Amino acid sequence: MSKMKHTLKNLVVVAALLATSISAVGLAEESSDEVDHVALATRMLKDGHYDRARSVLLSVDANTLTMEERANFYTLNGLLDLDAASHASAVKNFDLAIRNGKVDDIIFVYLAQAFWGQKDYAMTVRSIDNADEEGEEIAQLQLMKAQALRE
Repeated sequence: MSKMKHTLKNLVVVAALLATSISAVGLAEESSDEVDHVALATRMLKDGHYDRARSVLLSVDANTLTMEERANFYTLNGLLDLDAASHASAVKNFDLAIRNGKVDDIIFVYLAQAFWGQKDYAMTVRSIDNADEEGEEIAQLQLMKAQALRE
């Protein structure tokens, strides 16, 4: 009888382990669906992995994001565009970020850089003026403004 209890006890342990394994697999599948691609791309961009960040952002459907997430999504795309010297695309992405609530002064600094790259000096000046305090603290940005005013 004790051999039967021991076998039954082993079966219970095996069943518990199987149930735990199945739950763990289910959780792993769920957690992979819940990856915050925008946060991941932000981290990759900060670490200098621009190609990887762009690749991650390509898998994001902006329509499924909250307004704040969309603002960050478009900001990241704009920064990647600036790095690639795709100034027109950067302007478009920064504009979309602003339309989705990104109103930090730094977004206008980025926008000024994109307009500068397009040689749109009037919009460069306007963006620098919109950068308020952040723009005033960046000496190179003030130099950019002075040069844009001469153009």
